[in-house]
Amino acid sequence: MDGFPVTEALIQGLGLAGFGLIIASTRARTKRGFLMRDAAGVALVAAHYFALGEPAGAGYSLFYGSLDIAALYGWHRRFRWLVWVALAAGGHSAVAAGGTALAILARFARGIARTLALVALSTTLWGVYGVLTGSWPQIAFSLVYGAVAVWRAARLYGRARRWRRRRPLP
Repeated sequence: MDGFPVTEALIQGLGLAGFGLIIASTRARTKRGFLMRDAAGVALVAAHYFALGEPAGAGYSLFYGSLDIAALYGWHRRFRWLVWVALAAGGHSAVAAGGTALAILARFARGIARTLALVALSTTLWGVYGVLTGSWPQIAFSLVYGAVAVWRAARLYGRARRWRRRRPLP
């Protein structure tokens, strides 16, 4: 057991658990369910990045969680200015800042389909951040979550279009 990196495995496992919860959030039928699952997963991801020694990733993850909670209670409309704060605070991690700004905009979007489409774009930038920081769970998550979010958003959008076609016009 001398050469087995137990600590590294635990850190990556923590990230996988958090990202697993976030992926599960795409299966929510309502925006409220999405936000609740996402907040729980993001808390674990913040701990993952903190353990990796990446304060920017941990800070942005905690920022996501606070926005999820604010959106649950209807407070998110008061915090639109945070998009600009997230972009300005990016510094050396501008990729993470861009991903965060898109995720903030997703919280303001109407409907689960638009929310998921913006989340998919945000996830792409976070995947690049995972490559830059060496977070293997982030890379794997970005690939899976991005694909699932796009598929689910397209499916919901198609369902809404079919529903509109069935309704008789006035």
